[in-house]
Amino acid sequence: MLSSSNLPLRLAGLAAGISIILLRQELDSRLPVVLLTLLVFLGPYLIIGFVPKHMGPLQVGFASGYALSMLVALTIYFVLRSFGFTTPAPVAAYKVELLLNFALLAIAVNTWIRLRNEIDQRAAFSMLALGFGYPFFAFCFVLVLGHLLLDRA
Repeated sequence: MLSSSNLPLRLAGLAAGISIILLRQELDSRLPVVLLTLLVFLGPYLIIGFVPKHMGPLQVGFASGYALSMLVALTIYFVLRSFGFTTPAPVAAYKVELLLNFALLAIAVNTWIRLRNEIDQRAAFSMLALGFGYPFFAFCFVLVLGHLLLDRA
């Protein structure tokens, strides 16, 4: 029952994940760093899209937290860009990512409200916190591990 009612959430997670590929110009040109970055930032969207149906609280909570966190990060990017900070990726790619994360957040919250009596709320809230904090820790992980990989090369 959870899987059919979560179909829009699954599709929104996959769509938001695919848009990460539009930001490929931001990635380092060295293959290990590219693969690590894609794995770390694309992986959560794939988890949201393909999580088993018995893990509904993980899907709903993590999707809400991750989308909210990515919205905060993208908002910071747009503020920095207004002050002259530029990046190799086109602004349109970031706009698409922003819109898809807004959609993911809206669908996740809507799904959470619809399934509030069917999922464990404590687990969903803990996954919300994990999803919100994940991008920061992932960024630090990629930064440190990418630096270690590059120092060896």
